[in-house]
Amino acid sequence: DKLRFEALSRPELLAGETLLYDELAAGFYYPPWAVWILLPFSLLDMQTGMALLAIVSLTGAGAVALHAARDAGARPAGFWAAAAVLCPYALQVWFVGTHDAFGVVGVYLAWLALRKDLPVGFGAALVLAAVRPQHLVYAGPVFALLAVKQWGWRPLLKAALVPVAAMALAGLSFGFDWPVRLVRHIVEQPPGGYIGAPRPHLITSSYDLLRLAGLPGIVGLAGSLTLSLTAAAYAWRAGATRATLDRTLVVNAIVSPHFHSQS
Repeated sequence: DKLRFEALSRPELLAGETLLYDELAAGFYYPPWAVWILLPFSLLDMQTGMALLAIVSLTGAGAVALHAARDAGARPAGFWAAAAVLCPYALQVWFVGTHDAFGVVGVYLAWLALRKDLPVGFGAALVLAAVRPQHLVYAGPVFALLAVKQWGWRPLLKAALVPVAAMALAGLSFGFDWPVRLVRHIVEQPPGGYIGAPRPHLITSSYDLLRLAGLPGIVGLAGSLTLSLTAAAYAWRAGATRATLDRTLVVNAIVSPHFHSQS
């Protein structure tokens, strides 16, 4: 994705000519702090920036996969971690300039913070995960539900510190109405894979597959809602177990409306 349009064409961004979610930033469906992550890479020449982003992505995803394999007791952990990170599907994500790896790392760190009772770390990890919002379509609400059950309401105020700070800084940088503009941008120019959206490129999403099968969108919505509620009820009963994490990630992949796209 060419460093997400070279961090939204950095001259216009740095000059204040775009506040995101406008004509100069068409196709950008992420929170403003995603720009902050990508901007350093875009300051380099294209090949160097893409190569560095790929290295960072592989390192981050590899660390997550290795820790997850060891935590699950997989043997040999290194083999299964490499199989996850270096499979063709994953590799093409790391090497096309997307920032999916940051979202993956954020989701896993949020889970670890939940298990280790680190509310501030939990909030910070969710901010990182949100750079790819599709990773939190279902996982985000479930993690929040588990946090309420495990901690109660007072620690959640600590968990909200980093997200509130990130949103405030984004408001100072791009205007405090950026959430409204983001939603409007998604509604007016929905990315492929969403129900009723054009399909300009290959999309991996349950909704798009149902559309190809000739089924109405309501079928996908009803199925996703039923699956989400059922899995959330299980998560509430089971708590923050490894099985809950596994089910949460699988359900998120199924119900997310734009899980992955390939140019």
